[in-house]
Amino acid sequence: MRPINTVKTGLSTGAMLGLLHSLWAGLVAAGWGQPVLDFVLRLHMIHMTMNVGPFDLVTAAGLVGLTATIGFAYGIIFAAIWNLLAARAA
Repeated sequence: MRPINTVKTGLSTGAMLGLLHSLWAGLVAAGWGQPVLDFVLRLHMIHMTMNVGPFDLVTAAGLVGLTATIGFAYGIIFAAIWNLLAARAA
């Protein structure tokens, strides 16, 4: 196992989670959030009433920023564990 760069791993996972949540915010802004949510819940056999609220740019930015930050932290932790296991394997 080769060691991986912790910062690059954190940035890539943070960017991926941020991108996914940007997509969700775009769906809400386009008015497609509710149909997508209904479809996904139906696929998971979940029957509950949930309503998607109106799009708000500040809230969307907070969502993307928070999830990107969490993804960055997750990536750093993942890379640190990976590198620890790689060092033990060598």
